[in-house]
Parts: sequence; C-alpha cells; structure tokens
Amino acid sequence: MTTWPVELAIEPGSARHVLVIEDNIHDALLLETALEEVAAEIQVTRVIGGPAALRVFETFSLPQLVVLDLHLPGEQSGDILQALRT
Repeated sequence: MTTWPVELAIEPGSARHVLVIEDNIHDALLLETALEEVAAEIQVTRVIGGPAALRVFETFSLPQLVVLDLHLPGEQSGDILQALRT
C-alpha cells in the first residue's frame, strides 16, 4: 500500500510529463494540483475531453504518464486508448 506523502525518484532538473484527460474541470484541477505537490519536476498538461487529447497526441511526443477518465461522453475514451496503442 502506498502512503502519503509519496517520494518520487525524480532527478533534479529532469521534468516528467503527465497528461490528464478529464471532462470534469474540478477533478482535473484536483489531480493536477496533487501531482504538482508531489514533485515540482512534474509537468502536467490538462485537456478537457477526447478531441483535444487526440490533437495533443498528433502534435507532441507522448508523455511519461497518461491519466484518462474512462467515462468520457460518447466513445471518446475508446478512441483515446486506441490512439495510445498505435
């Protein structure tokens, strides 16, 4: 079991990129704040919904971690998972 605070093995100066895909702005902000409090070296990119996430995948390199809301409206979550696999 993991207990808080969590200590991450992140070397100083090496940023870790986390992509948060969430349609509820309050949940997204909560997660973003929690991640940034764990380590200042974590860079969080927040996108609201699936179409924006797919544009991020097309434009930028994949992050080290993707946090995906599996209950996005419509079939967005499935589309995002498929894009991650390819």
